[in-house]
Amino acid sequence: EGITKVEPYILYKIFGINAELLIDHAYGREPCLIKDIKNYKKRSKSISNSQILFHDYDYNSAKIALIEMALKCTHDLIDGHYIANGVSVAVNYSKNVIPPTGKSCKLTSATNRYSVISKVVEKLYEESTNKYYPIRKLSLSFNDLADESAEGYDFFTDVKQAEREKTREKTVVEIKYKFGKNSILRGIDLMEGATAKERNKLIGGHNSE
Repeated sequence: EGITKVEPYILYKIFGINAELLIDHAYGREPCLIKDIKNYKKRSKSISNSQILFHDYDYNSAKIALIEMALKCTHDLIDGHYIANGVSVAVNYSKNVIPPTGKSCKLTSATNRYSVISKVVEKLYEESTNKYYPIRKLSLSFNDLADESAEGYDFFTDVKQAEREKTREKTVVEIKYKFGKNSILRGIDLMEGATAKERNKLIGGHNSE
């Protein structure tokens, strides 16, 4: 009821295009028809990435490589115009000395924002990975995908900052397509344990050893 008492232009100024969803909900309007729901088909169930590391990695170095992978997967989401509602992390240890570990979670809100997803990936890794055994393989999956047009923000999100981040990352994706994957590197790509710079030179980005 409170939404109906606010001028629409104020809502659009705060929430952007997502204000339309709030207004429709407040007035009990449903723009999506039953036939649209029945005919809707997901284009993809997940986006994933895995890599066999160049050598045995310790806990901290493997974390760096995994965060790099999160950035790549985020760019894959942006390129495909997807948002993800779930994240899964898996770790395999050298010579299978112990069974693989991993963890999954559902995001508070579906998104393709790296600033949000990277923190979730890091948290899952820290909560599930054994610190005392060498690591040889990392796997990351973004699950339960939807079209990015379905993305919404909660009241705690800085909408302008979120939109600036999305615009920036879309620009990065476009530059990498035009000038190559190594045309733009981040500080994390130069840290000890980083693999993206070398993987970008490999066919398919994988190390077969």
